Amino acid sequence: MTVDVSDRARGLAPRARVIGRVALWAVVALLLFRGFGAIVSPPETINSTAEATGAGRVVDDRVATVAVRVARDYFSDPRGVARHGVSKKVSDSAVAQAEVTGAESVGPGESVVTVESELSSGRVLALAVPIRHADGAVSVLGAPYLVAQPQVTFDPEPGAPLSGPDAEEITKLVTRFLRAYASSARSGDLVYFVAPGFEVTPLGGFDLANDPAIGQLGDEETERTVTASARFKDKATGTVYPLRYRLDLVKRKRWFVADVQGVI
Repeated sequence: MTVDVSDRARGLAPRARVIGRVALWAVVALLLFRGFGAIVSPPETINSTAEATGAGRVVDDRVATVAVRVARDYFSDPRGVARHGVSKKVSDSAVAQAEVTGAESVGPGESVVTVESELSSGRVLALAVPIRHADGAVSVLGAPYLVAQPQVTFDPEPGAPLSGPDAEEITKLVTRFLRAYASSARSGDLVYFVAPGFEVTPLGGFDLANDPAIGQLGDEETERTVTASARFKDKATGTVYPLRYRLDLVKRKRWFVADVQGVI
């Protein structure tokens, strides 16, 4: 039987229109579904402060804002921050820019956030800021401290006075180590003070402004943890920073430093 081509075309046209409508409505339904999903799905938490400075998603906006503000306050007036927390009047003259570069939880609702700040002199310093964030509130947990690289351990214990037959040796070691730690630019400059197999990165660019006040958190024979409070003077600006560190010491034939971290 001969079928006229025009008749076949007329028969296929309605079918094509139906298929086209079905495909069109499928696309519309998909778009509507995806749009609705975007509306009902909870938005992803993005740290706008960190993203603007290239730090990525490290902490949420409120924590990042507080940490950066503390850093700006600290470098503007370190004595005011150390004594009273964030000051009411913020001066940004000392900091050209600041960004959150790291954070680690140290307890329920508590974190130490590392902020790298570029000072107006062009120098970049890292400040660790202990922060409490719970029940919708964000507050400074303790005094900030300078770090040579991201470090987060802190210890609220003040320590007891040094005691025992090694007290004098430990006092000399800690004082000489902090002097080198503050001023040296290379880890190799600390080899004499640091235990074999360990490495400590110095701050560099500072002078030890006073002999440290040293306390001990234990009195073991071959291992000891001490705290040292001292003031570091920035060689470039003359600014003096009150700081406190925790040093882990080990005894071989003599005492060495195994680790150094900031504390509250």
